[in-house]
Amino acid sequence: RVYQECTVKLRSIYCVAPVVLLAMLLGVLSGSARGAIIESDFDAGSEGWTITGDAQGGSVQPDWHSTGGNPGGHISATDNVQGGTWYYKAPAKVRGGHSDAYGDTLSYDLRQSGTHSQFNNVEIHLRGGGLSLTRETSHPGTSWTHYSVALTESGGWLIGGSPVSQAQIQQVLGNITDLQIRGEFISGSDLGRLDNVVMTPE
Repeated sequence: RVYQECTVKLRSIYCVAPVVLLAMLLGVLSGSARGAIIESDFDAGSEGWTITGDAQGGSVQPDWHSTGGNPGGHISATDNVQGGTWYYKAPAKVRGGHSDAYGDTLSYDLRQSGTHSQFNNVEIHLRGGGLSLTRETSHPGTSWTHYSVALTESGGWLIGGSPVSQAQIQQVLGNITDLQIRGEFISGSDLGRLDNVVMTPE
């Protein structure tokens, strides 16, 4: 009856099968209900994030700042200048089975204290299911730089230097054990900042 009441002129524009509308609505509600695996805006603290590698004088705790983020609060760390590369390490809530994260995005904001003496290294480590994935990105600037990475085989992830397969990234997401985001880009003294880490449906 819905189609019978549509005029020829309007049919191609406005007449959508009710079943299609229902499917679209359910899809939106399903994505909203699932929410984010990670959602750290650092407005109230470091939210369990830690530092691994050559920073913070050996402490694993980042510095938390209530202002200066993008916007609001953020975390930072200072290089020890002893060699190696330091990373921000995600909290325990990230670990475990997140198979439904396939097709989602990992996004975050970075800022560094300078852009001189840059060096290359892996920007993201994502481990799980007995596998270790890596991702390289461009370096951030001295103002906040936004990153968004697809959690799919087309998202630029590598395993052992080769492009990851769909099965491999799904295996990792099925039992995440570690997520690290690079904070150091300068060969020498530096300070890096992180804000707005989100792993959520697109």
